[in-house]
Amino acid sequence: MLQSFAAREHVTPHEFNELLLEIVAMASLHFCQVQYAHGFSRAETNEALQPYIQALAKWQREQYQMFCRRLDEPCAPSYRSQ
Repeated sequence: MLQSFAAREHVTPHEFNELLLEIVAMASLHFCQVQYAHGFSRAETNEALQPYIQALAKWQREQYQMFCRRLDEPCAPSYRSQ
């Protein structure tokens, strides 16, 4: 998904949000893999994952809001396909 996204010339807010959600999913998966590799149980990993997911969700919202604000700028490039 990242490579196809990078190749795009124009991106809609929905497409950008989908990319952010994909990044959040990959980061969560990586977090779990690292926890398991260090010997944490599933219960311990789930407990540690909750604040991590909250932080990722906050990051996702902030990035999306920043993207939308840039679209509202007077000199912002159009995100619509020509």
